Amino acid sequence: MDSQLEEFSRRAGSLLAETGILEKRPSWVAVKAGATSLAPFSEPTVARLLPEHALVFILALTNAGSKRDVLIKALLQNVLTTIPSDGFVRLLSKFSQAELKDNLLPIIYEAGNRGSVACYLAARLKVTLSPEAFQYFLKARSWHQADLMNLCLLVKPEESKALCSYIESLIPTIESKTVQESFSEFRNILFNHLAIEPVLPEVAVQEHAPTIIKAPPPKELPQEARPQATKPQKLAVSEPAAVLPPVSAPPKSVEMPENKLPTDATPKNSGPATTINLHLSLPENLQKVILPIGGVLLALIAGLAYFAWYYNEPLERPAVSTRNIRSPQQWVDAISQRPVTAKYLSADKDYRMGELFLTRDKYSEALKLFEDALSIDPEHLQALVRSGLCRMHLGDNRKAAEIFKKVLEKQPSMETVNLYLARIAVADNKPDQAEKHFKAEFSLRSELNVGMELANFLARRGNQNEAMELIAALQERHPGKMLVLAPEAKPESASGGQSQ
Repeated sequence: MDSQLEEFSRRAGSLLAETGILEKRPSWVAVKAGATSLAPFSEPTVARLLPEHALVFILALTNAGSKRDVLIKALLQNVLTTIPSDGFVRLLSKFSQAELKDNLLPIIYEAGNRGSVACYLAARLKVTLSPEAFQYFLKARSWHQADLMNLCLLVKPEESKALCSYIESLIPTIESKTVQESFSEFRNILFNHLAIEPVLPEVAVQEHAPTIIKAPPPKELPQEARPQATKPQKLAVSEPAAVLPPVSAPPKSVEMPENKLPTDATPKNSGPATTINLHLSLPENLQKVILPIGGVLLALIAGLAYFAWYYNEPLERPAVSTRNIRSPQQWVDAISQRPVTAKYLSADKDYRMGELFLTRDKYSEALKLFEDALSIDPEHLQALVRSGLCRMHLGDNRKAAEIFKKVLEKQPSMETVNLYLARIAVADNKPDQAEKHFKAEFSLRSELNVGMELANFLARRGNQNEAMELIAALQERHPGKMLVLAPEAKPESASGGQSQ
């Protein structure tokens, strides 16, 4: 079996190095043949192959069914202790959404690395859940913010508004304060569309090194070639040479194994009359006193040297973890990708308080907090966008437009900003600018709600053909929805739109 595993691993590596559709690559036939030969040992094979090779083995061996589910579950239990590679995620996307739900979602309930990594994988693979499922996930365990961001990505965009209302109605009924905080934070992230892409969870980095073939045990030597066990020999201490004064009594013989002779022992061929002097110059009673004292002194000297070195080091040295984790030189915020400094944290505190007021439609109070955050850190783009949104809701469209344009100058790919500018342009009766910003937002995130708003705008402007083409494209992406244009044209108010 070891030789078969080695050959399959080689074939799988060749397959992954090739390009094109997996099932049409030149090495696919050889990989399927190798997987068939290992079919009787499928579970041990999955456990001993590299993660990517194990996925290739499962794809080549079985079609969807209970046997495949068993192998996927066994593989995920071993792999999800660390963040899998991009190659592993690409191969995992070959499985159906039903298989991913059945095998990933139960692991999300687990606390620790497995639950966080499973949630991250589900977000990357675009697995979606029904709104009722989220209340059970949120009650199952404690959640880090990165996990909640990834959990929000499992919500279908068209169901996010209804789910926010549902979560808000559940919060007063929850007794646990910790669970209440998880529900509130989840709703805040979902309502304000803070989760844009999957966020790496904070897990311990461990190198995955599966054993493909175990090293064979050492071969036993033949009986005649084995070394014979020897009994400890007595090293007889001979009498001193005649030139020395005679000793009153010969020293006692010392017993020691033959393979542990002292370093000053007699070399071979040195003659039979060589004397080994094993006597120390100090009396035995002094040895019993001096040796323990010397050991204690050496330990004290070593301890003093260590403390002298430790307290002379700079206080800013990075903390040393007892686990196999490399602490980065600078922590980075998962959403904004900015270094986490004291200044950033102080501004972010005001920003998050402003988000809470924003979820309760208290725009004046939220604006004050967002502007406080910007006074501490002018580069906090999330606070800048939210300040513009508050001004838009308060009717100050001119100032809001200035803020949004300033954001786009700093980060042209910032989502929702073009949508706000489009709504302001509609309110100011500037259709050309509105169409430009609607299309820019749709190119950044081609979501259903953005596409429908653009289609209705095009229809109201008289571009019926373009609007119907867009509706047809959206209908193809969302076959379960019945998409139609608004029956009558209603002017949109920039201050009356829902916050995105």
